[in-house]
Order: sequence, then C-alpha cells, then structure tokens
Amino acid sequence: MSGKIGDLESSLALLDTLIQVFAVLVAIGIVGEVGFGVRHWILNRRLQGLVHFEDQKRQAEIARLNKEAGDARQAAGAAIERAAVAEERAAIANQKAEAEHIARVKLASAIAPRSLAISQIREIVDELRPVANADIHITVEISLGNSGGLGIQIYNALKEAGFSVQLQEASRVLYETSIGGPLESINALNAISAALGKRVPIMGLIGILPPNSPIRIAVGERLMRELPKN
Repeated sequence: MSGKIGDLESSLALLDTLIQVFAVLVAIGIVGEVGFGVRHWILNRRLQGLVHFEDQKRQAEIARLNKEAGDARQAAGAAIERAAVAEERAAIANQKAEAEHIARVKLASAIAPRSLAISQIREIVDELRPVANADIHITVEISLGNSGGLGIQIYNALKEAGFSVQLQEASRVLYETSIGGPLESINALNAISAALGKRVPIMGLIGILPPNSPIRIAVGERLMRELPKN
C-alpha cells in the first residue's frame, strides 16, 4: 500500500515538473510571439514609410517631367509664334524692298540719258537708205543736257544712210524729239519721222518750214512733267 502511494507521489511530482516546464515554454512562446510581432510591426512601418517616400519621390519626378514638358510646349508655341511674326515682317520688308527697287528702276529709267541700241541704229540706216539723198540737208539740234548722246546717234544714222547732216547745239533746253521740214522734202520727212518714231517718242512736228530749208530734228530732254507756262 505504501508502495502505491509513493508511485502516485512520484507521478504527481513529474506532472508538476512537466506543467512548470510547459508553463515556461508557453511563457517563452508568448514572449517570442510578442517580440516577433513587435518586430514585424516595426519592419512593416519602415516598409510603408519607404514605399510612401518612393511614391512621393516618383510623383514629384512625374510632376517635374510634366512641368518640363509643359514649359517646352509653351516655349515651342512661343517660338512658333515669334517665327510666324518674323516671317510676316520679312514678307512685308521684302514687298517694301521690291516696291522701292521698282521705284528706283523707274526713276533711273526716267532720268537716264536716252540712247539707241546698235541694232536700232542699223535698222534706221537700212530703212532710210532708199530715200536718202546728199541733196537733202538735215540739221540735228541737240539740247544742252542728257539728250546729247541720242542726238549724236541720230546724226550718225542719218549721215550713214546718205543724207547731208549737220549737228548743232541749241542755245536753250529742248524737250523731247520733234521734226519739221519744207514741202519739197516731204517724202524724206515722212520716212525719217516713221523710222525715228518707231524707236524714239516724237512729241510732234516743228511745222512746215520755208522752201529750201533743211529738215530740222530737235532732240531734247525727256519731259518729266508739264512745262511751266509763261
């Protein structure tokens, strides 16, 4: 009987020991769970902070790139607008320069000494040679100015055609080209008027001159405006 009691006491002592061991293990487990839980929470907070930081950094980079793109588009638009304005100004300047060039050409043409081309002189000679006669006298009167060169060309052409020609300087300023002569030289007068009129504007006839007068051709300055009236 005493042996059974001893066995029971031994078993209870063992169970107490095991209970204490298991209690310690449970306590260690609880402490470990709490420790690992806290560690997990700390690491999770750090991870969330890093993720949030990276998100903010990424959003800031996207915003910066969007701003740069917007600024670039705005700058490009302004550059295109400036280019359009510059092109418009260049076109206006070109039109103005072209108009000024045309005006200068017209002015230069208006004030430049008139002259005949070599081919025109040859044509005048060929057209007048059939009616030319050394007995037909012609006086070419040139003005004191830019028309002298044209008058000399007409003088040389008539002389080469076969007329008796005299060159004379006028004592006054003449304007444009005019011609006149006696009735006995009417055929030559008409031929000369036609030949010169094709190439040089003839203002009109000087008039019918007295018999035996030479045909008179007055070569004057280009008429730029209405002559002053006395």
